[in-house]
Parts: sequence; C-alpha cells; structure tokens
Amino acid sequence: MHGVGIDLDALLVSLRGLQTGPSTLVPGLARHPELLTAAVKASGARKAVVVTAEFERPPIAELRMWGEAGGLAPLGVGVVALDILRSRRNPAERSTYALRMVRAAAAALDAADRVPAVRRSVGVSLTRRGLLSGRATTWVPVVGIDALACLGTSRCERCVEACPEDALRTQEDVLGASPVLDAGLCGACSACLDVCPSGALSLDGHDPGTIAQQMRALLHCGDGSAAPSLVISCRSAAEPLHHLGERDGLDGWLVLEMPCLGGVGSAWHLVALAAGARSVQLLPCEHCMDRGSLTKELSFTRSLLTALGDVDAARRVGVLPARGPRLQRAIREARRLVQDLPGDRIGLRQQRRNIEQVGLGDR
Repeated sequence: MHGVGIDLDALLVSLRGLQTGPSTLVPGLARHPELLTAAVKASGARKAVVVTAEFERPPIAELRMWGEAGGLAPLGVGVVALDILRSRRNPAERSTYALRMVRAAAAALDAADRVPAVRRSVGVSLTRRGLLSGRATTWVPVVGIDALACLGTSRCERCVEACPEDALRTQEDVLGASPVLDAGLCGACSACLDVCPSGALSLDGHDPGTIAQQMRALLHCGDGSAAPSLVISCRSAAEPLHHLGERDGLDGWLVLEMPCLGGVGSAWHLVALAAGARSVQLLPCEHCMDRGSLTKELSFTRSLLTALGDVDAARRVGVLPARGPRLQRAIREARRLVQDLPGDRIGLRQQRRNIEQVGLGDR
C-alpha cells in the first residue's frame, strides 16, 4: 500500500467507517493467499473483499479456494487492486477513489438477487501448498438458466446458436423446454447474455442491480470528489490499464472491471452518464471485440445522446484499443477531449435529466 501512496492506517480507519463489515489487516496476503482462511474464520464472514496493491496478486482462484476453507461462499471473494491509483493522482483523489473502489466491490458481492451458478474446476494457478493440503480445485461461475423466464428452445434458440463452446443444448425430446447447460464446457464468456430476449440467463458479475450499485459507488458517493470518467473493462483486458495507472497515470478516471462485456449494452453507457461520469469508454478483450453487439450498442448510445441534445455524443462514449502504446495514446486523447467538454451544459446536467426521463437513470 505504501508504494501506491496511500496511508494504510488512514485507509483502515476509513474502511471501518463504511459500515460494510469488519476490516482486518493481513500482512503478506498478496503472496500467501492461504492466510485468508484464518482471517475469515476469525470474522465469521461469508463474503470478503481483498484489497491489494498489485493486479492479480493474489490470484482470484486461490482466494476462492482458501476463502471456502474459512467459510466463505463459493464466489464470495472480490478483489480491489489499488495500483491503478499509483501515478499522477493527488492524495485526496487517491484516498477517496480507493474507498469508492472498495465500496463498489462490496456492492458487487452484496447486491446479487440470484445465487450464482458455479462449478468446480481445477485451479490453473494453484500452489504446491494448495495441492499438498488437498485443495486442488476452486469455484468458477457458469451461466444460470431461469426455466420460468425462458421462452423455450422451440420458440427461441438464440443462446444455443450464440454459445461458442456448445455448452447450451436443446432438449429435443421435451417440447418448449429451456436449454440444458453442460457446465463443464461453459467458459462464462457471456455471449449468450447478448442475445437472450427474455433475461432468462444469468452470470456472476452481470446482474443489472449489481452493476447499477457498482456504478453508483464509483461515480456518486457524496464524498466531495470530482466526477470521474469511467472505463468499463473486460477483466482479461484490464492489465494494461493497471500498468498505465502505475507509470503514466489515469488521474480523473475510474475503472469498472467486469468478467466480460457481454450484456453491457447501451442502457449501461447511459446509466453511467446519468450517475455522473463525464465520459464512458469501453475496453474489450479480443473476444468481446469480435461481437457485433458491441459497436451496435455504442452506435445506438451515440444516436440517443445526439437526439437528447448532446453535440459531444461521439466524444462522450467510445471504445479503447486493448494493448500497449495505442491504449496509452487513446487514454491521453480521451483525457484531453473530456477536459474540453463544458461542465455545465446539456451534455451533463440536462442530459442526466433527459436520460432519467426516458427511464434509464435508475435501471
């Protein structure tokens, strides 16, 4: 934490004031995820947010494994990596944004209406210590199917056709039945969420109520800090953002990391703007970028903002390149464009009112 420029004692005091649950300092947890077991046993918690200063340390697979040993729910671990706040942030922004990130992670764990569907998997990053202790598997999310909401594969087979792994299959001998999931094949890519017309499919990290609460926590906390711009990033594409935050700075920006960008349509771009974001940029992985829905939804958002009177709609929302120097240049350009956007104009105050009037502000 000290390397990020955050006062650890002050952060702990602030975290305890969030009333999201007990806060515990666990020295060495980033390198030794097995320490999580004793920490959660002592707290009696079923869910935990691990705050670290390094991207993907400790690995989420091991945290789930050792957390379960201490009594956590199968997917009851969230991780906040504060290295994204390291460079070019003033101390006040670092402190308030760190709290926002923790609050958003806690909201993601608390807000899900449905118990997420999961399966056991051999952990790809499990340590020798885990293997020797007999803990060689971890929990991973899979798609859940609401049979009551599903239209049935005799009327709709969109999810079956969209699944790249053939994990969803038709029950040909049962008329009107919902598809069957082969959990062992499901890669949680969320492609099926893009095409389901009835909302019958669910996936951990994609619940609308959860995403709305995360956005509110990141963008509208009432802590006096300026409204940031927001990057909605696929988790597998987020590492370059963390490197950028460490070296060159992402001052004025916050990041909402999602398992994948499936199901993140135009409504969520508008919700983020209505919640206070000056700009919304999407950072997809290669698989997300391959989906036609990404550019289709982005075009719709820009068209709607233009219809609502925002002459800067093309700059208000966009897609970032996924890698290296191009990402750095794109962030730099987006920062410059956002700074040029007037702060009191139809694109902000009036735009938020307009968005809320069309019924998207509280979705």
